[in-house]
Amino acid sequence: MGDFDYRWITSYENSCYCKPNPHYFTAIFDELGCDPQSVLMVGNDTEHDLSASQLGVTTFLVETWMIDRESSFVADHRGSHLDLYHFLAQLNGAD
Repeated sequence: MGDFDYRWITSYENSCYCKPNPHYFTAIFDELGCDPQSVLMVGNDTEHDLSASQLGVTTFLVETWMIDRESSFVADHRGSHLDLYHFLAQLNGAD
């Protein structure tokens, strides 16, 4: 992750929407030319972060310091920060 290139950081100045609005995510995907089905959304908020799943995004809910808004969204994967580390390593073929 140390070599990760942040190509887009959202802010008030460059965004018309915010989470959990699906248009927030769609605008990012359009800007980056990403297919939502090739994206992994990692977050600790059951509504704001998991709402990306409406667009076909795979989600990982980090349960450490989780913000549970009792939303109807269900995470594809969930666990601690360490679980996330192992999950990402497995995706990269290192586990």
